[in-house]
Amino acid sequence: MTGGLPTQSRGIYYLARECAYIRSKRFNSCGQRFGCENCTYCPHYIGNYINADPKQMYLYMRQVEYDVAQIKSDGNYISFITILPFVLIGLFGWFIWHWGITVPKRQRAEYRASIQQTTTAVAPAPVSTNSNVHKHIEDALWKVSNDLNKKVDVNKDGKINCIDAAVLFYQYYAGDKSNLFIYVNDNDKTNFHHAFNLILIDGAWRAIEPQAYWKGHKTYFVRDIWGNAYDSNLNRDGWYLYGKYVK
Repeated sequence: MTGGLPTQSRGIYYLARECAYIRSKRFNSCGQRFGCENCTYCPHYIGNYINADPKQMYLYMRQVEYDVAQIKSDGNYISFITILPFVLIGLFGWFIWHWGITVPKRQRAEYRASIQQTTTAVAPAPVSTNSNVHKHIEDALWKVSNDLNKKVDVNKDGKINCIDAAVLFYQYYAGDKSNLFIYVNDNDKTNFHHAFNLILIDGAWRAIEPQAYWKGHKTYFVRDIWGNAYDSNLNRDGWYLYGKYVK
């Protein structure tokens, strides 16, 4: 593989191929774009296993998607999925046998050290654009909390709520604002009507609750705070509604 991805890992390729297939029109069991917020919770998302530049992961997935499109028969790929559990079971059995029998106990520390050195040699460098994202988020949330306590009403509607918080978070966030958005979500089924911020973290889009620290939450992810009331499929860009209040 190229583009900042581990060159020796065929496992990443097979994982990416599974991801591409379930998002394809032929299978269509996902329907999400690669790198969206839901990818963080998906076992097929390669970003959960490697630390590579999101743009390079996207280009790599485009190549894998092209490979999947070249498969002429669904049956060929279904055959691959059919035998995959047996392959994984075989690999797991080999690993247990190899680790528990063929590697003497006195050599295991040295063996682990050599594996660690190999992993370090091929792993991509951390993405510098994400190195301070969490710090920027926390700093902005404290400033938002302080302003909300002072009753700062950005849109002058007489209410102190999520709209004010989302606008203020955008203003105070000191990181790369090309990867930051104001979003809204309206779900009549769960009575969830909310404004929040969407930000790129480690290659995946995550929804941030801008009122998190103001309301005393220990986490700032919308999914963790609101649970099933939040349906990310209903997310839509809220800049056209509230961007005009950003200073």
